[in-house]
Amino acid sequence: MHTFKEFVILKEYITPKQKDSAVEKGIEMSPKARKDTDHFFGEGNDVKKEDIINYEHDKSEIHKKVESHLSRSLSHEEYTSGITKDKYGRDVKIGRMIRDENLRNEFASDNARSGSKSVKRPYMSVVRGVHVMGQTNPEPDDIHPTGHAWSDESCKNIEDGFNNHYLKHEVKHGTVVVFGHDHDGKEIYRATLQPHVNDQKHVVYGLDGQYGIKHPSFTKHAEDVASRLSGEHKGGSLLYKKHPEVYNDTGSLNIMHPNATPEHISKALNDKDPQVREAAVEHPKATSEHISKALNDENLGVRCAAIGHPKATTEHIDKALNDKHEGVRHDAMRHPNATPEHIDKALKDEDWAVRREAIAHPKATPEHISKALDDEDYFVRRTAILHSKATSEHINKALNDEDWAVRRNAVGHPNVTPEHISKALNDEDSNIRQEALRNPKATSEHISKALNDENAGIRETAIGHPKATSEHINKALNDKNEAVREAAIEHPNATPEHISKALDDEASEVRRAAIEHPKVTSEHINKALNDKNVYIRLNAIALPKATPEHISKALDDENYSVRRMAMLHPKATSEHISKALNDKNEAVREAAIEHPNATPEHISKALKDRDGVVRSAALFRSKK
Repeated sequence: MHTFKEFVILKEYITPKQKDSAVEKGIEMSPKARKDTDHFFGEGNDVKKEDIINYEHDKSEIHKKVESHLSRSLSHEEYTSGITKDKYGRDVKIGRMIRDENLRNEFASDNARSGSKSVKRPYMSVVRGVHVMGQTNPEPDDIHPTGHAWSDESCKNIEDGFNNHYLKHEVKHGTVVVFGHDHDGKEIYRATLQPHVNDQKHVVYGLDGQYGIKHPSFTKHAEDVASRLSGEHKGGSLLYKKHPEVYNDTGSLNIMHPNATPEHISKALNDKDPQVREAAVEHPKATSEHISKALNDENLGVRCAAIGHPKATTEHIDKALNDKHEGVRHDAMRHPNATPEHIDKALKDEDWAVRREAIAHPKATPEHISKALDDEDYFVRRTAILHSKATSEHINKALNDEDWAVRRNAVGHPNVTPEHISKALNDEDSNIRQEALRNPKATSEHISKALNDENAGIRETAIGHPKATSEHINKALNDKNEAVREAAIEHPNATPEHISKALDDEASEVRRAAIEHPKVTSEHINKALNDKNVYIRLNAIALPKATPEHISKALDDENYSVRRMAMLHPKATSEHISKALNDKNEAVREAAIEHPNATPEHISKALKDRDGVVRSAALFRSKK
């Protein structure tokens, strides 16, 4: 469970450029959406900051007394500044709102106010309007040097998310976003509250998606904001449908009014419309009795919703496991309240998906895993061996399974031993042998064995293992396969001797990899400058380790690209530039005169060059 060890400041943002772009495109909140949410934000106000609900231990006793006196919550920011907002969004002084003179004096002299003004406090921020477009922002600013923490995982990324076309509709129809931030001000949580409309056009809000750190305090606060935004039921149906133009993150279309009572839920469970009954049993205030009733509903969706409720008990799961439809039984086994006894029963279910869900449950025991590994369906067996409680014996058994994916999952298990890896390296399927070599528990002996494998891909994987030794690299550099030799010389453990050997390889890609190795020496560069392949020579002279002697040698190369690359090297001297200015190729002469070490004498010479580009480069240098 996440805990707050430091205060959290929440600060939403949209960059000025993005905001101007939205205004230019006419993206704005509709008058109706503003009117529906003004009671929460205040007229003309689009950002509201609040303390995290029930996070009381940092509030002084006087702070709590003032809140009680005013019958409203005051954030730490409001309390320390002495300024809050009235229902119209206007700034008002808290001291003037306190009618009790003694309490007013206590408030004025509360040390907690002056002593905490510089301390970062836990806050929530709630936004509407164009600020909603910044809910998934990759653009940096002073507070967010890398954008939002969840930008990459959101399809509504304001810049390039494939669902960001919904943002303009969410602004228009009144979507509200709740943020939570870390103590440095960076958002670590976001909840989207989408508008839902009933048959009389009344609007309520429902939690539609959460990203970042889903701390229970954040979730609870977001749900409370939805409740306060929704207000009381104003008439018409208790069923509210998600606005058709906003993004549907959860896939759920309907909710009951967030402030519905248990009596409302009881009534809705008798409604002839199954959508109403389903929304009713999904309500947070649904009771155990409501769930029991819904589990007898004729509609599959209602029964699935019932067994998915957080308040479903072991008795409810018992009942659901006897349901005639496998979908209900499947959902029953996904419930965290399922017991080992439920898993026992579900592992005997006629439907393979129910059995697979059962063995995936965290409460499955080693005995359950043993049973599931004998299941006739390979999907069940594949899931069984992935369980964290799988033992060495289970892995050993799974490595004998006829299904390749079961064996692959087995050798990738965290509890695998070196003995299991040895066994997997004898598997007839190359995929299993590959997986065995990727395991961090593979040993030097495993690598030695794999380097004799008939499959070149296995040998390449083996030599790429972090535990590969100098001896392994030696062996791999003699391999008949070019890719294996290339992988060998790319290994961090390759020595200067290995590089020298690789520079004599018949394959140019092996030689290229050799000259690019971090341990390359001056001797290696000298050797590479004699290579028959021009790209090897280019790579060699471009290296920071290249010396003036190497540059001199490269300036005699038959290929002008190598000579030009030599003149781009920072270590090129005045003598090199003089020589290059006599080169037959104009690109080499141009590179020479553009070198930082070029002298006035060089410039004078280049100004007389037969090529116009060289003369222009020289003229540019002369004006610096």
